[in-house]
Formats: sequence, C-alpha cells, structure tokens
Amino acid sequence: MIMKAFEQMIKRASNHLAFLSGVILCFTMCISVADVILRNLGMPFMGVYELVSIFGGLLAGFALPHSFFQKAHVRVDMVVEKLPPLIQTAFEKITRVLVLLFIFIAIYFLSKMAWSLASTNTVSATLGVPMYPVAFGLVAGCLVACLILVNELFSPRKGISNE
Repeated sequence: MIMKAFEQMIKRASNHLAFLSGVILCFTMCISVADVILRNLGMPFMGVYELVSIFGGLLAGFALPHSFFQKAHVRVDMVVEKLPPLIQTAFEKITRVLVLLFIFIAIYFLSKMAWSLASTNTVSATLGVPMYPVAFGLVAGCLVACLILVNELFSPRKGISNE
C-alpha cells in the first residue's frame, strides 16, 4: 500500500517534470525559429544562444526521470537475456544500485555547483540570467530519477520488465 502510494507520487512528479520539459522544448523551438526569421530581416534576437543552452540543461534534467520511469533508456541485453531469470534479476538490481550511486554523485556535485552559482550570483553573459536555477533544476530531476530507481529496487516485481 505504501509502495503503491510512493510509486504514484514519483509518477506524478515525473509526469509534471516531463510536461515542463515539453513546454521548455516548445519555447526553445519558438525562440530558435524567431531568431532565424529575425536574423534574415536584419534584426537578430540577442541572447538566443544563452537561452537555448539554459533551456537545454533544464530540458535534460526534467526529462530524465520520465525516461527512467518509462524505461526508455538504452539497454544491452544480448548476454543477460541468455542467463537464468534469477541471475537476470540480480544483474538488474546490481545495475540499478550502480546507476543510483552515479546519480547520488551527480546530485552531490550539481548541488555544490548550484550553491556556488547562487552564492557568487553568477549570471549569463548577454542577458544576465541567473545560472543557479538551472543547476537546481538538474538536481530536482536527478532526485526524482533517484526515487524512481529506489522504487524499482524495492519493488516486489521479479524479472526484467523492459516494456
């Protein structure tokens, strides 16, 4: 019961972040198209490169949990699928723990970077956009991805579910 509620909570968080990443992607496409059109008219849109870079970081961070939840990440199963189901499950759990460790490390360093950017009030060169929200956005995406992995580790389901 608690695991089901936990799974629903992280699914909702993942879906909200995926929606935000879709909005960011649409906005990024719109400003890119506007820049191309305005450049051809001799009126370039200043700061588009910065905005696309900033939004690209947020897009990646916000889309990460949804790809974990949907199991849309790349897997190579040529060897693992030939093993017995129990070993496949063990291999899956070990892989999840290693990815979880990697994401913990990413969260640690991204958090340090975010606090450093916030404390030094670092802004982008052309538009003066604060950079720390991007790093905190990446941390948020990694935290939700981390919760998804924890849920998968302690899920009672057996075997490899790739669908």
